[in-house]
Amino acid sequence: MLFEEWIQKAEGDFLVMNSLAAMDKPVWDAVGFHAQQCVEKYFKAYLCQQRQTIPKTHDLSRLLQILIKLDKQWACFDNAELITLSQGAVECRYPGASLTRGLCNEMIETCTTIRKAFRKHLVKG
Repeated sequence: MLFEEWIQKAEGDFLVMNSLAAMDKPVWDAVGFHAQQCVEKYFKAYLCQQRQTIPKTHDLSRLLQILIKLDKQWACFDNAELITLSQGAVECRYPGASLTRGLCNEMIETCTTIRKAFRKHLVKG
């Protein structure tokens, strides 16, 4: 099923995020990018599982609003944390903006929490 492919892609981002963060000299912008991508792909996996159209957006807050309309359980996620994660999708990929260790540690924690919730819901067995 397509939603399982979304999960595989999300897991790839989770693995890369953790691998990069564990390096002697982490590239924090890349860590933040993969944290955001992991969450985005789990959100989209859920939409796919629910047979919804998957919007072409990296905006996690927008995706969360769609998820909440489908199931109020997703309202537990902090929108401010999603806005922080969204910084990893676009802004830090260009000169003039960079992510810090501290910010990335927050992003990793948020990503890990969201991943756990979605894996519990999406991955059976």
